[in-house]
Amino acid sequence: MSEHLDPREALVDIYCKQLKLPGLKSSFRELARDAMEQNQTPTSFLAACLAKEVEMRVQKRLSTRLKQTKFSEIKTLEGFDFTSIPKLPKTKVISLAECKFIKDRENIICIGQSGTGKSHIATAIGVAAIQLGFRVRFIKVYDLIQELLKAESEYRLPRYLKIWNKFDLVILDELGYINLGTGSLYSSSSALSVMNGEA
Repeated sequence: MSEHLDPREALVDIYCKQLKLPGLKSSFRELARDAMEQNQTPTSFLAACLAKEVEMRVQKRLSTRLKQTKFSEIKTLEGFDFTSIPKLPKTKVISLAECKFIKDRENIICIGQSGTGKSHIATAIGVAAIQLGFRVRFIKVYDLIQELLKAESEYRLPRYLKIWNKFDLVILDELGYINLGTGSLYSSSSALSVMNGEA
């Protein structure tokens, strides 16, 4: 770091902090150098600065939502080997990643033998949904039941149930391992359930 800090750069740092522009704060020096080297107009430089801020906010939002989802592992459809399960309708699975079913408030159930990629596909659809701006929550059904029982025993079940209303998509993994009675946990979200069984 230079001993002689440019006072104008220090001022930009202060303004970025006050305006809560961390992306611009971390990148304006490099963008200014590029602008000078490329003889950019002030408007082009400003557009580049704002684009960097938007890009960093989108990345931060995506990262935050991925953490909130609580995926055990991030998976994508690009990483799924469709050739290992020839009966699986690839085009239908890929179309689910467009998330129209969420907008239409429809539920999806993935059924198949253990180890056939149901959780991978459900996770990949969840990741695609996050990238499209939806709020997603992933949970194993056994864990959900334990959380429900705990919330009920602590007399906070209504408050716990309200938490689920903020999600656009709830992915319930390993549904086939649990015998569920009737009833509904939530009504305003879509669900993507993963169940072991015959396809």
